[in-house]
Amino acid sequence: MADNDAESISPPDQAKPPGRCPGAARIGLSRLRGGGQLTARSGYRLAAAALIAALAASTVVLAVQHRDDNRIRADRAAFLQAARQTVLNLTTISADSADADIARILDGATGGFRDDFAARSVGFTSVVKQAHVSTVGTITEAGVESLDGDRAKILVAASSKVSNSAGAQEEPRIWRLRLVMQRTEGRILVSNVDFVP
Repeated sequence: MADNDAESISPPDQAKPPGRCPGAARIGLSRLRGGGQLTARSGYRLAAAALIAALAASTVVLAVQHRDDNRIRADRAAFLQAARQTVLNLTTISADSADADIARILDGATGGFRDDFAARSVGFTSVVKQAHVSTVGTITEAGVESLDGDRAKILVAASSKVSNSAGAQEEPRIWRLRLVMQRTEGRILVSNVDFVP
């Protein structure tokens, strides 16, 4: 009978792990799900913050690029205008206003070109007056060959009509010039002029 009693007494339930109670698995799963939702929300927030930062950076880059493009366009226009005016000054000279015409050319020049033109200006003015020269220039076309900061090379095509006491009556002249323009103390001046074949 002792044996039967021993057999009828069942040992403690070994199927349940110690320290666990019914429903613990559901509570643990619930906690895991809650943590997953927090992680997902944090991820969305980080992604949104990264997107906003990227958009802000793109806006800054585009604004800087736009400003630089505007500056380059403004520089090109300013150098072109200065070169066109220089060629008009060089090709529009009259015996009646020779002194003022030469002074205008010198005022728009710098460097080697100014030095060379100044050295020849007295003789040039004398010839213009004696020969009763009158020449009127017109710009045909102008373009920027290169632009680097405060220095630019400009190509200018021009024509002029020349009259003088030797018998020329509005005879046409064609000019193809390369001008080196230099920005100096806020002014754009010509520093060199070459003839282009």
